[in-house]
Amino acid sequence: MVPAFQGFLHELLSEHGVPEEVIQDYEIADPSFMSVYGLARYWKKKGAGA
Repeated sequence: MVPAFQGFLHELLSEHGVPEEVIQDYEIADPSFMSVYGLARYWKKKGAGA
């Protein structure tokens, strides 16, 4: 799931004209894998009625 999300995010940012060096800086500041785990935790809790 992490590689798919990383690819999706990279493609999305590239399509909107974000330069490669900015994409890399963003990945360092806010790693994609952390977003995946956070979103998965959110949806798991949301599905449990929390």
